[in-house]
Amino acid sequence: VKRWRPAQPPSQSLAPSQVDFPLATCSFRVQRKGCTRTHAVVAAILGASFPVCNFETFAVSDEFVPFMRSALAYVEGDLALSSYHLRVVPWLGGITGGPGGRQKQRDELRCIFEGQADARSVAAAAAATGFFLFAAGDNSRSRDVPSMTEMDNLDAPISYEDASGRRVEVPEVTVRETIIWGAGADTADNGEDGVTGVRCSFDFQGRPALIVVLAHAAVQGDAVRASAAAACVRRQSELCDETLAAFWRMAARAVVHHGGFEDMRLNAGAFQNVAHLHLKVFVDHEEFVRAWSDHPVLVRLKEARQLRALAVQQQQQGPQQYRQQKPERGKQSKAPIEPSSARC
Repeated sequence: VKRWRPAQPPSQSLAPSQVDFPLATCSFRVQRKGCTRTHAVVAAILGASFPVCNFETFAVSDEFVPFMRSALAYVEGDLALSSYHLRVVPWLGGITGGPGGRQKQRDELRCIFEGQADARSVAAAAAATGFFLFAAGDNSRSRDVPSMTEMDNLDAPISYEDASGRRVEVPEVTVRETIIWGAGADTADNGEDGVTGVRCSFDFQGRPALIVVLAHAAVQGDAVRASAAAACVRRQSELCDETLAAFWRMAARAVVHHGGFEDMRLNAGAFQNVAHLHLKVFVDHEEFVRAWSDHPVLVRLKEARQLRALAVQQQQQGPQQYRQQKPERGKQSKAPIEPSSARC
Protein backbone atom coordinates (compact mmCIF):
# COMPACT_ATOMS: atom_id res chain seq x y z
CA VAL A 1 0.00 0.00 0.00
CA LYS A 2 1.40 3.36 -0.97
CA ARG A 3 1.90 5.97 1.71
CA TRP A 4 1.13 9.64 1.24
CA ARG A 5 4.03 12.04 1.13
CA PRO A 6 3.80 14.98 3.55
CA ALA A 7 2.53 18.03 1.71
CA GLN A 8 4.18 21.44 1.82
CA PRO A 9 2.30 24.25 3.58
CA PRO A 10 -0.04 26.11 1.20
CA SER A 11 2.10 29.26 1.30
CA GLN A 12 5.07 27.22 0.08
CA SER A 13 3.32 24.77 -2.25
CA LEU A 14 1.71 27.67 -4.11
CA ALA A 15 4.91 29.68 -4.51
CA PRO A 16 5.46 30.71 -8.16
CA SER A 17 8.97 29.24 -8.14
CA GLN A 18 7.56 25.77 -7.38
CA VAL A 19 4.45 25.80 -9.57
CA ASP A 20 5.41 27.13 -12.98
CA PHE A 21 3.26 25.07 -15.33
CA PRO A 22 2.49 27.35 -18.30
CA LEU A 23 -1.05 28.75 -18.25
CA ALA A 24 -3.21 30.93 -20.44
CA THR A 25 -5.26 33.20 -18.17
CA CYS A 26 -7.76 36.04 -18.29
CA SER A 27 -9.41 37.78 -15.33
CA PHE A 28 -11.86 40.65 -14.96
CA ARG A 29 -14.37 42.07 -12.46
CA VAL A 30 -18.14 41.81 -12.66
CA GLN A 31 -20.77 43.84 -10.79
CA ARG A 32 -23.74 41.74 -9.71
CA LYS A 33 -26.46 42.35 -7.14
CA GLY A 34 -24.53 45.09 -5.42
CA CYS A 35 -21.25 43.19 -5.10
CA THR A 36 -18.08 42.87 -7.14
CA ARG A 37 -16.85 39.45 -8.16
CA THR A 38 -13.62 38.42 -9.81
CA HIS A 39 -14.08 36.12 -12.79
CA ALA A 40 -11.32 34.23 -14.56
CA VAL A 41 -10.76 31.59 -17.22
CA VAL A 42 -7.67 29.37 -17.17
CA ALA A 43 -6.29 26.73 -19.54
CA ALA A 44 -3.13 24.66 -19.71
CA ILE A 45 -0.56 25.44 -22.40
CA LEU A 46 0.85 22.16 -23.69
CA GLY A 47 3.64 21.35 -26.07
CA ALA A 48 2.77 20.16 -29.56
CA SER A 49 4.02 16.66 -28.72
CA PHE A 50 1.50 16.11 -25.92
CA PRO A 51 -1.45 14.09 -27.29
CA VAL A 52 -4.34 15.64 -25.37
CA CYS A 53 -7.80 16.37 -26.64
CA ASN A 54 -9.99 16.02 -23.54
CA PHE A 55 -10.07 16.35 -19.78
CA GLU A 56 -10.10 12.65 -18.98
CA THR A 57 -6.83 12.05 -20.87
CA PHE A 58 -5.04 14.98 -19.26
CA ALA A 59 -6.37 14.22 -15.74
CA VAL A 60 -4.57 10.86 -15.58
CA SER A 61 -1.27 12.24 -16.91
CA ASP A 62 1.73 13.33 -14.86
CA GLU A 63 1.18 16.91 -16.00
CA PHE A 64 -2.20 17.35 -14.31
CA VAL A 65 -1.04 17.96 -10.73
CA PRO A 66 1.52 20.64 -11.76
CA PHE A 67 -1.21 22.24 -13.87
CA MET A 68 -3.69 22.29 -10.97
CA ARG A 69 -1.03 23.62 -8.57
CA SER A 70 -0.34 26.46 -10.99
CA ALA A 71 -4.05 27.14 -11.45
CA LEU A 72 -4.50 27.32 -7.67
CA ALA A 73 -1.51 29.63 -7.41
CA TYR A 74 -3.16 31.93 -9.94
CA VAL A 75 -6.63 31.87 -8.35
CA GLU A 76 -5.63 31.88 -4.67
CA GLY A 77 -2.34 33.71 -5.07
CA ASP A 78 -2.37 36.18 -7.96
CA LEU A 79 -6.10 36.90 -7.70
CA ALA A 80 -6.03 36.53 -3.89
CA LEU A 81 -9.35 34.65 -3.78
CA SER A 82 -10.07 32.63 -0.65
CA SER A 83 -13.78 32.11 -1.39
CA TYR A 84 -14.65 31.07 -4.93
CA HIS A 85 -16.50 28.75 -7.27
CA LEU A 86 -14.31 26.65 -9.59
CA ARG A 87 -15.77 24.97 -12.65
CA VAL A 88 -14.19 22.55 -15.12
CA VAL A 89 -15.82 23.07 -18.52
CA PRO A 90 -15.30 21.06 -21.72
CA TRP A 91 -14.27 22.84 -24.90
CA LEU A 92 -16.23 21.56 -27.88
CA GLY A 93 -15.27 21.58 -31.54
CA GLY A 94 -11.57 22.33 -31.51
CA ILE A 95 -10.15 25.70 -32.53
CA THR A 96 -13.33 26.70 -34.35
CA GLY A 97 -15.55 25.55 -31.50
CA GLY A 98 -16.50 27.03 -28.17
CA PRO A 99 -17.24 26.37 -24.52
CA GLY A 100 -19.51 23.55 -23.47
CA GLY A 101 -21.12 23.25 -20.07
CA ARG A 102 -24.74 23.33 -19.07
CA GLN A 103 -26.88 25.10 -21.61
CA LYS A 104 -28.00 27.95 -19.36
CA GLN A 105 -24.37 28.98 -18.66
CA ARG A 106 -22.99 28.61 -22.19
CA ASP A 107 -24.02 32.12 -23.29
CA GLU A 108 -22.17 33.69 -20.37
CA LEU A 109 -19.01 31.71 -21.11
CA ARG A 110 -19.27 32.47 -24.83
CA CYS A 111 -19.50 36.19 -24.07
CA ILE A 112 -16.28 35.98 -22.06
CA PHE A 113 -14.33 34.47 -24.95
CA GLU A 114 -15.86 36.85 -27.48
CA GLY A 115 -15.72 40.00 -25.37
CA GLN A 116 -12.42 39.74 -23.45
CA ALA A 117 -9.34 40.22 -25.62
CA ASP A 118 -7.08 38.33 -23.19
CA ALA A 119 -9.41 35.33 -23.36
CA ARG A 120 -8.40 34.51 -26.93
CA SER A 121 -5.20 32.83 -25.79
CA VAL A 122 -7.22 30.85 -23.24
CA ALA A 123 -9.57 29.72 -26.03
CA ALA A 124 -6.64 28.51 -28.13
CA ALA A 125 -5.18 26.57 -25.20
CA ALA A 126 -8.59 25.13 -24.26
CA ALA A 127 -9.12 23.94 -27.82
CA ALA A 128 -5.88 21.94 -27.56
CA THR A 129 -6.57 20.39 -24.14
CA GLY A 130 -10.33 20.00 -24.55
CA PHE A 131 -11.27 21.86 -21.37
CA PHE A 132 -10.70 25.00 -19.31
CA LEU A 133 -11.33 26.29 -15.79
CA PHE A 134 -13.78 29.04 -14.92
CA ALA A 135 -13.47 30.72 -11.52
CA ALA A 136 -15.76 33.24 -9.85
CA GLY A 137 -14.88 34.58 -6.42
CA ASP A 138 -15.77 37.17 -3.83
CA ASN A 139 -13.85 37.39 -0.54
CA SER A 140 -16.49 39.65 1.00
CA ARG A 141 -18.97 36.77 1.02
CA SER A 142 -19.38 35.55 4.57
CA ARG A 143 -21.54 32.77 6.00
CA ASP A 144 -21.30 29.80 8.31
CA VAL A 145 -20.72 26.57 6.41
CA PRO A 146 -21.74 23.48 8.41
CA SER A 147 -19.97 20.15 8.16
CA MET A 148 -21.55 16.73 7.82
CA THR A 149 -20.87 15.24 11.23
CA GLU A 150 -21.29 11.60 10.14
CA MET A 151 -19.39 11.93 6.87
CA ASP A 152 -16.82 9.27 7.83
CA ASN A 153 -19.32 6.98 9.55
CA LEU A 154 -20.18 5.13 6.36
CA ASP A 155 -22.88 3.04 8.02
CA ALA A 156 -24.79 6.05 9.33
CA PRO A 157 -27.93 7.20 7.47
CA ILE A 158 -27.67 10.35 5.35
CA SER A 159 -28.37 13.37 7.53
CA TYR A 160 -26.98 16.88 7.18
CA GLU A 161 -27.85 20.54 6.81
CA ASP A 162 -26.22 22.82 4.23
CA ALA A 163 -25.30 26.49 4.45
CA SER A 164 -28.67 27.58 3.06
CA GLY A 165 -30.47 25.84 5.93
CA ARG A 166 -31.78 23.00 3.78
CA ARG A 167 -32.09 19.79 5.77
CA VAL A 168 -31.40 16.54 3.89
CA GLU A 169 -32.55 13.38 5.63
CA VAL A 170 -32.61 9.95 3.98
CA PRO A 171 -32.96 7.57 6.94
CA GLU A 172 -33.31 4.48 4.74
CA VAL A 173 -29.97 5.02 2.91
CA THR A 174 -26.50 4.90 4.49
CA VAL A 175 -23.45 6.77 3.23
CA ARG A 176 -21.79 3.47 2.29
CA GLU A 177 -24.70 2.47 0.07
CA THR A 178 -24.23 5.56 -2.08
CA ILE A 179 -20.56 4.81 -2.83
CA ILE A 180 -19.94 3.54 -6.36
CA TRP A 181 -16.13 3.40 -6.51
CA GLY A 182 -13.28 3.91 -4.09
CA ALA A 183 -12.92 3.96 -0.32
CA GLY A 184 -15.75 2.24 1.50
CA ALA A 185 -17.43 0.72 -1.54
CA ASP A 186 -19.18 -2.61 -0.94
CA THR A 187 -17.58 -3.98 -4.11
CA ALA A 188 -14.04 -5.30 -4.52
CA ASP A 189 -13.16 -1.92 -6.04
CA ASN A 190 -12.61 -0.17 -2.73
CA GLY A 191 -9.35 1.63 -3.33
CA GLU A 192 -7.90 4.18 -5.72
CA ASP A 193 -4.23 3.42 -6.32
CA GLY A 194 -3.75 2.94 -2.58
CA VAL A 195 -5.17 6.35 -1.70
CA THR A 196 -7.94 5.14 0.56
CA GLY A 197 -9.58 8.49 1.24
CA VAL A 198 -10.97 9.07 -2.26
CA ARG A 199 -14.43 7.85 -3.16
CA CYS A 200 -17.11 8.51 -5.76
CA SER A 201 -20.79 8.32 -4.88
CA PHE A 202 -24.28 9.26 -5.94
CA ASP A 203 -25.39 12.76 -5.06
CA PHE A 204 -27.21 12.58 -1.71
CA GLN A 205 -29.99 14.71 -3.23
CA GLY A 206 -30.49 12.36 -6.18
CA ARG A 207 -29.38 14.81 -8.85
CA PRO A 208 -27.85 13.56 -12.17
CA ALA A 209 -24.30 13.88 -10.89
CA LEU A 210 -21.55 11.85 -9.24
CA ILE A 211 -19.68 13.29 -6.26
CA VAL A 212 -15.95 12.82 -5.69
CA VAL A 213 -15.16 13.14 -1.99
CA LEU A 214 -12.04 13.06 0.13
CA ALA A 215 -12.90 11.78 3.60
CA HIS A 216 -11.09 13.94 6.13
CA ALA A 217 -10.52 11.14 8.65
CA ALA A 218 -8.58 9.19 6.03
CA VAL A 219 -6.06 11.97 5.44
CA GLN A 220 -5.37 13.14 8.98
CA GLY A 221 -1.65 13.59 9.33
CA ASP A 222 -1.14 13.92 5.58
CA ALA A 223 -3.13 17.04 4.72
CA VAL A 224 -1.73 20.41 5.70
CA ARG A 225 -4.29 22.33 7.74
CA ALA A 226 -4.79 26.07 8.02
CA SER A 227 -4.97 25.42 11.78
CA ALA A 228 -4.64 22.40 14.00
CA ALA A 229 -8.29 22.74 14.97
CA ALA A 230 -9.58 22.47 11.41
CA ALA A 231 -12.34 19.87 11.30
CA CYS A 232 -11.87 18.64 7.73
CA VAL A 233 -10.04 19.14 4.46
CA ARG A 234 -11.70 21.94 2.48
CA ARG A 235 -9.12 22.98 -0.14
CA GLN A 236 -7.11 21.26 -2.82
CA SER A 237 -4.04 23.14 -1.66
CA GLU A 238 -4.18 21.15 1.60
CA LEU A 239 -3.42 17.90 -0.24
CA CYS A 240 -0.17 16.22 -1.13
CA ASP A 241 0.49 15.50 -4.80
CA GLU A 242 -0.47 11.82 -4.59
CA THR A 243 -3.86 12.51 -3.01
CA LEU A 244 -4.58 15.42 -5.36
CA ALA A 245 -3.79 13.20 -8.35
CA ALA A 246 -6.07 10.41 -7.06
CA PHE A 247 -8.89 12.90 -6.46
CA TRP A 248 -8.89 14.01 -10.12
CA ARG A 249 -8.29 10.51 -11.50
CA MET A 250 -11.55 9.54 -9.84
CA ALA A 251 -13.25 12.45 -11.60
CA ALA A 252 -11.82 11.25 -14.91
CA ARG A 253 -13.18 7.76 -14.21
CA ALA A 254 -16.68 9.20 -13.75
CA VAL A 255 -16.34 11.09 -17.05
CA VAL A 256 -15.19 8.02 -18.97
CA HIS A 257 -18.04 5.94 -17.54
CA HIS A 258 -20.61 8.37 -18.98
CA GLY A 259 -18.81 9.17 -22.23
CA GLY A 260 -18.27 12.83 -21.32
CA PHE A 261 -19.49 15.49 -18.91
CA GLU A 262 -21.38 18.78 -18.84
CA ASP A 263 -19.23 20.44 -16.20
CA MET A 264 -17.62 19.81 -12.81
CA ARG A 265 -17.96 22.10 -9.81
CA LEU A 266 -15.78 22.56 -6.75
CA ASN A 267 -16.31 25.38 -4.26
CA ALA A 268 -13.95 26.88 -1.70
CA GLY A 269 -14.44 28.99 1.41
CA ALA A 270 -17.83 30.69 1.82
CA PHE A 271 -18.94 29.37 -1.58
CA GLN A 272 -19.21 25.87 -0.14
CA ASN A 273 -22.59 24.58 1.02
CA VAL A 274 -21.08 21.79 3.13
CA ALA A 275 -17.65 22.12 4.73
CA HIS A 276 -15.54 19.45 3.09
CA LEU A 277 -13.65 19.01 -0.16
CA HIS A 278 -15.95 17.57 -2.81
CA LEU A 279 -16.34 17.77 -6.57
CA LYS A 280 -19.71 17.53 -8.34
CA VAL A 281 -19.43 15.85 -11.76
CA PHE A 282 -22.52 16.70 -13.81
CA VAL A 283 -23.09 14.51 -16.86
CA ASP A 284 -25.64 14.38 -19.66
CA HIS A 285 -29.03 13.51 -18.18
CA GLU A 286 -29.80 10.82 -20.73
CA GLU A 287 -26.43 9.14 -20.20
CA PHE A 288 -26.92 9.27 -16.44
CA VAL A 289 -30.38 7.70 -16.72
CA ARG A 290 -29.04 5.02 -19.05
CA ALA A 291 -26.31 4.11 -16.59
CA TRP A 292 -28.08 4.33 -13.24
CA SER A 293 -31.87 4.67 -13.52
CA ASP A 294 -32.52 1.16 -12.17
CA HIS A 295 -30.06 1.40 -9.28
CA PRO A 296 -32.11 0.87 -6.10
CA VAL A 297 -30.11 3.38 -4.03
CA LEU A 298 -30.55 6.15 -6.60
CA VAL A 299 -34.27 5.37 -6.75
CA ARG A 300 -34.54 5.87 -2.98
CA LEU A 301 -32.50 9.10 -3.09
CA LYS A 302 -34.77 10.53 -5.78
CA GLU A 303 -37.89 9.50 -3.88
CA ALA A 304 -36.57 11.26 -0.76
CA ARG A 305 -35.86 14.37 -2.80
CA GLN A 306 -39.41 14.38 -4.17
CA LEU A 307 -40.82 14.05 -0.66
CA ARG A 308 -38.72 17.03 0.54
CA ALA A 309 -39.92 19.10 -2.40
CA LEU A 310 -43.51 18.19 -1.63
CA ALA A 311 -43.08 19.13 2.03
CA VAL A 312 -41.65 22.53 1.06
CA GLN A 313 -44.53 23.09 -1.35
CA GLN A 314 -47.08 22.26 1.35
CA GLN A 315 -45.39 24.63 3.79
CA GLN A 316 -45.52 27.42 1.23
CA GLN A 317 -49.15 26.74 0.34
CA GLY A 318 -50.30 26.41 3.95
CA PRO A 319 -50.17 30.13 4.90
CA GLN A 320 -51.66 31.07 1.52
CA GLN A 321 -54.62 28.72 2.00
CA TYR A 322 -55.11 30.10 5.51
CA ARG A 323 -55.22 33.66 4.18
CA GLN A 324 -57.77 32.63 1.54
CA GLN A 325 -60.04 31.02 4.13
CA LYS A 326 -59.77 33.80 6.75
CA PRO A 327 -62.49 36.48 6.25
CA GLU A 328 -61.29 39.99 5.61
CA ARG A 329 -61.61 42.56 8.34
CA GLY A 330 -64.72 44.74 8.18
CA LYS A 331 -66.53 42.30 5.92
CA GLN A 332 -67.65 39.75 8.51
CA SER A 333 -71.32 38.90 8.08
CA LYS A 334 -73.60 39.59 11.04
CA ALA A 335 -76.30 37.17 12.18
CA PRO A 336 -79.75 38.40 11.23
CA ILE A 337 -81.84 39.87 14.05
CA GLU A 338 -84.90 37.85 14.68
CA PRO A 339 -88.20 39.75 14.54
CA SER A 340 -89.64 40.70 17.94
CA SER A 341 -92.67 38.51 17.36
CA ALA A 342 -90.46 35.43 17.32
CA ARG A 343 -88.86 36.14 20.65
CA CYS A 344 -90.03 34.29 23.77
